[in-house]
Amino acid sequence: MTIDTVILTVNEVIHGNDYAFVDLVVVDGIDLVTDAETGAVHGEGGRCRVWTDWSPDPAGLRATKFDYSLPPTRQQP
Repeated sequence: MTIDTVILTVNEVIHGNDYAFVDLVVVDGIDLVTDAETGAVHGEGGRCRVWTDWSPDPAGLRATKFDYSLPPTRQQP
């Protein structure tokens, strides 16, 4: 499978912005193969792409998750 979107943690985004020499490495197109005799699964093939001196482009970031701190509960009458 070829991918065009990856999930970054907030710390990966911060790190990519804070440091000058960060590489983003993405490996996709890996085929999973099951050994007929043992049932063991392993990966074959794949495509490795590297973006050197990478920092996240704000236009390419999209919020997909939020942490929400719950407010104190109110007493019910």
